[in-house]
Amino acid sequence: MLFVWAETVIIREKEEEKRSNINELERAIRLHNQLEARDAQLRAEAQACQARASAQEAAATSLQAQLQQAVGMRGGVWAQDSIVEEEGLLCAVGNRGLEDAESAYGSDGGDVAVSASKYLPGM
Repeated sequence: MLFVWAETVIIREKEEEKRSNINELERAIRLHNQLEARDAQLRAEAQACQARASAQEAAATSLQAQLQQAVGMRGGVWAQDSIVEEEGLLCAVGNRGLEDAESAYGSDGGDVAVSASKYLPGM
């Protein structure tokens, strides 16, 4: 009877060890599956980030080219703009500018004091 009892204890211990090994194996498989899913998720995120970075880099390159083109075009136009602005200023002032200039000087060509409040707003 002692032999049967010892044999039963040994069998139970082996079964517990098998269950423990199975549980550890199942746990390892679950963990492995979770890690594979996380790996796939991170790879997809990395690919999306790379695509966004590439698109933003292309946009930055395009904007830089547009800026250089605008600066290049503006460089040749500056001299023309200043002439147009001067002509526009003269046209905008017209005869009134001449009248103001005449009023600043007397009819005899002498200096006449002109109030700054006449020409500067808020004074």
